[in-house]
Formats: sequence, C-alpha cells, structure tokens
Amino acid sequence: MNGFLKALLPLSVLLITACAGTPEENEPAELTDFVIERELDRLWATTVGEGQGKGLYQLRPVVEGDTLYVVSADGVLQAHDALSGKQRWKRKLELTISGGVGIDDERLFLGTTEGLVLALDQEGAELWRAKVNGEVLAPPVSNDDIVVVQTYDGQLVAFDAGNGEKRWTYTASVPRLTLRGTSTPVLDGQFVFAGLANGRIVALDEKTGELRWEQRVSVAKGSTEIERLSDVDGSLLLDSGVIYAAGYQGKLIAVEARSGRRMWERDLSSHTGPVEGYGNVYVADAEGSIHAFEKNGQGVIWTQTILSRRKLTEPAILSGSLVVGDFEGYLHFVSQVDGHLVSRVQVDDSGMRAPMLVNEDRLYAFSNAGTLVAYSFDRSGSTSSKRSFGPRQLR
Repeated sequence: MNGFLKALLPLSVLLITACAGTPEENEPAELTDFVIERELDRLWATTVGEGQGKGLYQLRPVVEGDTLYVVSADGVLQAHDALSGKQRWKRKLELTISGGVGIDDERLFLGTTEGLVLALDQEGAELWRAKVNGEVLAPPVSNDDIVVVQTYDGQLVAFDAGNGEKRWTYTASVPRLTLRGTSTPVLDGQFVFAGLANGRIVALDEKTGELRWEQRVSVAKGSTEIERLSDVDGSLLLDSGVIYAAGYQGKLIAVEARSGRRMWERDLSSHTGPVEGYGNVYVADAEGSIHAFEKNGQGVIWTQTILSRRKLTEPAILSGSLVVGDFEGYLHFVSQVDGHLVSRVQVDDSGMRAPMLVNEDRLYAFSNAGTLVAYSFDRSGSTSSKRSFGPRQLR
C-alpha cells in the first residue's frame, strides 16, 4: 500500500492546491510588464539528454575548478568548460539518474531510481558502485572521506568515498504519504545534517551515524494524509554555526548547529530551502511568495507576492539579486534589498524545477527539457537602456 501511495504523489500535490480554493484563486499569477533595471547576457547554451525526465527529478549542475558537470535523467553525463560552455566529454549511462551530480576533489557521484550509487572519476569513468534500499532523489554529498546518500525511504547511508564500502546507516520513520523529493545532506566535518519526510531535521555523527540531536520543523496536522504532509525536502542552509530549514505546512526555523538549540521560528510552508545574503535569509513559500527575514529572526524585511502560484524553485543569489525559476521556464530576478523585480528571462517553455547554480558572477540553469544555459548580468554598467518587459518578449 505504501508504494501505491507514493506513486500518487505528483497527483496528490496537485490535489492539495486544487482543494485550497476556487479555480480562479488557484490560477498562477499572470506576468505583467515592468521596467528592466539589470540586463542579462546569455553567455552560452546547450542541450543535455532529456533533461529532468518525467519523475519530478531536480538535477542541478555542479562546478569544480573550471569544469561544469551535469547529468540528465536518461543518463547523459557531460562536462563543459564553465566559462565558454565548450563540451569536454560526454558519457551515456544506461541508467535512470534521479540524484546528482555530487562531487568532491577527485570524484563525481550519482544516484539512481533503482538505488544504485555510482562513483566516477572526473573523466566519467566508473570507480565503484554500491546499493541502497530506496530511490536516491538528492545528490550524494562527499567530504573526500565519506559520501552520504539520502534515500526516499528515510535512510541516510555513508560510504567510503574511495572504495564504496559502507560505513554506517541511519534509518528514520517515514509517513505513508510524502512529497516527491528529499533534502540534500550537509556535512561540516563533525555532523551530517539532514531534513526528513517526517518533518524533522537531524544531526548525525559524521563518523558513526549516531543521532546527536533532532528538531521538529513541521508538525503533521489534520485528519487526512494529504493534510498531514510535513516533509523537509528543501536544502538546509548552514551559515555561521546556524542551520536554517523550512518545512512543508510547517515553519522556517533557525537551530544552533552544535547543540540543536532552537533559536527562532516563523510560520511558513515551503518545499524548497532557504538562502542567505545581506544579513538576511530568503525563502520561497509553497504559494509562490518570496520572503526576506532577518537572520536573527527579529523581523520580516520584505515579502514579494507577484509570482504567486507559479511553482517557484529554490532561490539563488546572483550579483546582488535573488533569482527563482518557475513552471513556464522563466527566471525572475528581484532586489535583495526590497524584493522588487529587476529582470526576467525565459530559459525555454518546459519549466524550471531544479535549483540553479551560481558560481562567482555566473548563473547556470538546467530546464525540465534539458536546456543548460549560463547567464550573467551585463557588465557594461549601462543603465540607459531600461525598457518594458512583456511576458513573452525576452528569450
């Protein structure tokens, strides 16, 4: 029965929205004209396999040195020069990739729908593979010593990064019905931090996998399983010794990383993770509003609601602007200071689901259909070309 319920997750997520109000109330906000304040340069673009696939995967590219690595759901793994976009190599894996790419100083890591964990060298040659009990929906995370994998069925498994031998396993309880996704673990040299489908975040001993502390982010409420969804699926943010986490139908919380002491919380429902900048914590909620909170939890700096119900991605920060993607493939750039729109561009019309990657002054986006594109803000510094932006004007 549990497997059957999980198979219905994409439909269940739609039902949550549909039950919330009238059809008119649930329509995504229309894009309106505005004045572009920051022009974007499209530096290069290419196509990678079938992109994110049909399994609601979120495959984000990574950069190591001057090389960008990206993998598609149908197993096309590519390496590109991060500056020029020139392809350095391409491999076709006969696997369905659901988690990746993870990286350390020497290796790439991937996870599959069948619970395989692969380690490859930085030329794409396989080094080892191991098996876990469930689907891997987040990129494996490595510190060069171990690689930690989080599975859809509530396990965190650590392997020796060099040879694939299992070091430890931690198993959490999983509700009968969960959102489609898992949080990406965070390693800090002492602890492994992870968000779970049961609405909690945990800190595990990096060497042994023993539980050091846990905190509840979301509390399951309601009489139906849909009403009781409480996953922590978004990325955790570790900054200056504090863990920030957001939960679906729950809260945004700040927790002292070493002790697990709860520092502050705000009521907020989100299936993506927070980011930080300018002394603030930014998060996109489940209804499509973007919020800026003071890091100390003392107040809300601003809230932007113009993108309501547009199924926003996890935010990223590029050169002083906050950026989110949406279900129509648009990237929306807003001011970190007050949240007003400063720019917009459409990657393609297939939609954006995966978080974007920012490396220095470049942003990399990987669309649902497989368009991989690099952007930066116009470096000319000119502000004389401000113009009105219509919904279908700029590609």
